Amino acid sequence: MAQLEACLQSARFADEIVVVDSGSSDGTPALAVRCGARVLQQEWLGFGRQKQFAVNAARNDWVLCL
Repeated sequence: MAQLEACLQSARFADEIVVVDSGSSDGTPALAVRCGARVLQQEWLGFGRQKQFAVNAARNDWVLCL
């Protein structure tokens, strides 16, 4: 969880942070919200399709995937 928090904190410069969660049970969604992220729930689609889901959900033209 410390790595996720550090990652999200490093992206605070962005206009928006989107986290896609696929049913984790370790508190990831709550931590992401505390760090200012918008959390979306999505059943696991596979790496490529999950990433594309997140990109499509972004509200801005430029997207940085971490």
